[in-house]
Amino acid sequence: GPTKCAEDPNLPGGKMADAVTDSDFYISKTGNTINSLQSDHNDNQWLQYALFIKSAEGNESPILSDVTTSFAFNNPPSVSLLPNAPNQISGGIDKGKIKVEYQMSDTEQLSAQTRLFYQPGEIVVGGTGINENGLEDIMLTHDEGIVIPNSGTILVDQELIAYSGIVVNSPTQATLTVTGRAQQFAAGAFMNASEFHLVGAKVFFSALNPTGQINALYNTDSTTYSTLWNAKSDATFDLDGKKWTKFRVALAANDGYELDGRRTGVAISDEFVVDFGKPIIENITSTTTDGKYSVATGVDINVTINFVDSEGSAKNVTSTGTVNIVLETGDNDYNCLVSEITIPSSSAVCSYQVNDGDASNDLNAKSVSGNIVDQFGNALSPLTIPQDNNLADLKNIIIDTAAPVVDNITPVANAFINSTTSAENGSDISYTTNETLIAGSYIKFTSTSGTDIGTLYTCTLQGTALNSGTHNNFELKSDTNNCVEAQTALNDESIYTFTIHAIDEASNAMDATNLGITFDTINPSASLVSLVNDLFINSVTSANGGSDISYNLSEELQAGTYLKFTRTDGIVDVGSPRTCNLTGTELDEGEHNNVDLDAVCGGFSLVDGTVYSVDMRAIDLAGNESNASQKTNITFDQTAPILLSFTSDKANVTAQAAYGKDEVIDIRAVYNEPLNTGSTVTVQLENSANPAVNVVLSNIENVNEKGILYGTFTVDGPRKGYDTQDLNIHSVVFENAVDMAENAKSNSTVSALSQGNLADNKDIAIDTGTPILMSFSAKKPPSTTSGSFKDESLRITATYSKPIETGSITIHLNTEDGVEDNADILLNNISGSTIYGDYAILSGDNAESLNVSRITAQSATDFKGNPLTNTGTMS
Repeated sequence: GPTKCAEDPNLPGGKMADAVTDSDFYISKTGNTINSLQSDHNDNQWLQYALFIKSAEGNESPILSDVTTSFAFNNPPSVSLLPNAPNQISGGIDKGKIKVEYQMSDTEQLSAQTRLFYQPGEIVVGGTGINENGLEDIMLTHDEGIVIPNSGTILVDQELIAYSGIVVNSPTQATLTVTGRAQQFAAGAFMNASEFHLVGAKVFFSALNPTGQINALYNTDSTTYSTLWNAKSDATFDLDGKKWTKFRVALAANDGYELDGRRTGVAISDEFVVDFGKPIIENITSTTTDGKYSVATGVDINVTINFVDSEGSAKNVTSTGTVNIVLETGDNDYNCLVSEITIPSSSAVCSYQVNDGDASNDLNAKSVSGNIVDQFGNALSPLTIPQDNNLADLKNIIIDTAAPVVDNITPVANAFINSTTSAENGSDISYTTNETLIAGSYIKFTSTSGTDIGTLYTCTLQGTALNSGTHNNFELKSDTNNCVEAQTALNDESIYTFTIHAIDEASNAMDATNLGITFDTINPSASLVSLVNDLFINSVTSANGGSDISYNLSEELQAGTYLKFTRTDGIVDVGSPRTCNLTGTELDEGEHNNVDLDAVCGGFSLVDGTVYSVDMRAIDLAGNESNASQKTNITFDQTAPILLSFTSDKANVTAQAAYGKDEVIDIRAVYNEPLNTGSTVTVQLENSANPAVNVVLSNIENVNEKGILYGTFTVDGPRKGYDTQDLNIHSVVFENAVDMAENAKSNSTVSALSQGNLADNKDIAIDTGTPILMSFSAKKPPSTTSGSFKDESLRITATYSKPIETGSITIHLNTEDGVEDNADILLNNISGSTIYGDYAILSGDNAESLNVSRITAQSATDFKGNPLTNTGTMS
């Protein structure tokens, strides 16, 4: 006790001596219970022990002469690193690995379980620290560039803490979701205790798969132990490829002492450098003087390769075998071999001897191959030569053992051209030389067909025309930088052989000849034959019956010929203008009908409901251009017309002024867009006529961007079922509504009318005579099921041929055992075309099949005031 051990022992009641009752101190705490109390550090608790004895007879006080106290307390193993900054091994089979040497000692000389932990840079506890107990989130602060793993176990001071999630707050801060405190150090009794951890406490992660004297039990008698760890392959952090300058390791040992939680000793190293950075090629250069070299010069060309680390500092490397630097020397590349690098060096050299057939405008290295590593075994990567740091970037060494190369020559064989001067968008002559030419070089056209057959057109080059490089749109004219001779224009539609004769500064000569060059200055003709202004179309592909696009070409055209659709009205087209560049056979001379623009142009479409202007640009093989006549107000429409409503031009009338027999009434079906010739719709009237009345609407009226189909019917009567209080359309019997783009509608329904049925838009009443009594029926209200009835009411309904405005009817039923009962049954409730009333079944009423025997009184008046007054016996 005392039981109030959290209180200050100097206050009253805080000492065992102040105990008054049994509840003030413990009398049954033993063994591990006492241990638990001792290990509970909350609120600075403390324990005081007391022993109470008494004599057997109870007369004398016993004397306590000796007390023996036993308790357990553990000092964790003491661990030290030798040296305190481990090193990364350079050379040998273990190069690149981290070697950690350590000693352990313990007061009890027990064995301890060891583990290796690390952090690649500064990782510490942030926020407000870590409480001694609890699973609150832990905030970490770390160096930029470190990616904290998503889950795992961390070592903070002497405690292992498990977490299962991470929230990255910033490049240097993360929050861990804690799932367990004081995690098991190793299988068995190797535990550790929860602790309070201050802000700034270092955080370490377990090193995976270290070898040697680690991850097992070792003596704690100050023996020196050693472990090797291949950190490059550790998957906890991505360490490979980078130089880590603030690396630390932590060697932890746990003695597994069961009676105390303080079982773990930790030694933390100083910061040290771990270099997994790969050496890279800095550049390839040469100490040989810039200039032109050939076999005759007899000079070996020096090629030097330099190596650096990722920060640009020189880095020593070695190689296994030779290093091959491939030089671009024309058709056959040259393998410049660097002897095996056995002494670490940041540069290496090979020599190149020029051979017959070699050529290079600017000697350059093509590739590097070989097994090259630094002192820690980091392989050179990549083997690619850095941009702007190749031999040709840093030097100007030219290899010339062949005739000059003239390429990128136009016109090519069988080409069409339309200009050799600045006219028609410039000359069609271009060429590229790899070196400077000299006087005597020329361009020549020789006519092989046409009115000038056999004629030579020669341009001897001079001035800048002889310079190396590209000469685009070179003009044949007498000028200091063009031709020596005065030039004559080529003949239209003649065919020529084109020749370039080139001589380099070493008098090496070459000829380039292209045959079949046609000179053509006549513009092509193209026409959009399927389109006219104000046209509606519904397809530019093979769908919907085929494309609506057809055109004619006067001659074969080339790439760059296009159709262009530009929105001018209608639905917004964010892709406007839409251009279809014609390809393949669609550029051939002649007629091109129903061209599928999607197939030809690779994914072409228009927007439904958009109005376009259509242009066509035609470019022939010689580059002559023309435009087809533009087509305007072309509407692309792929949506069938929509039936909006039914209406009529007939004047509205009330039931009192209803239309009668022989009245001609028109029906108008309104669609959302103009309709094409041949459109028709047949509708059925909503009335009681038998057979039903169908009205054909085939007349077309297009107005205000709407299409209207209309027709008429003539009212028949009297009493032929045409009568109605508000004429309406019952259904669409047949429909073929075709818009201007040939989209057809055939499935409209009256239930889908967005602007209302006929009765919604018009008030047309029809009345052709007095009402007709059609039938009687009886049901049990509100049931609709026939059956046998007793001591209850039946609803009897009289149904007429038309709506009833006022009236009643009195009847007799056959309830006297099947014959007429003289009791009057009054029906005086009106609903539409019916008059109904309720009949209460009386005692003695009996009828095998209930019927009306007689009408004794009747006055059923329709909305035009026509009364039905007939009475009499029912037959």
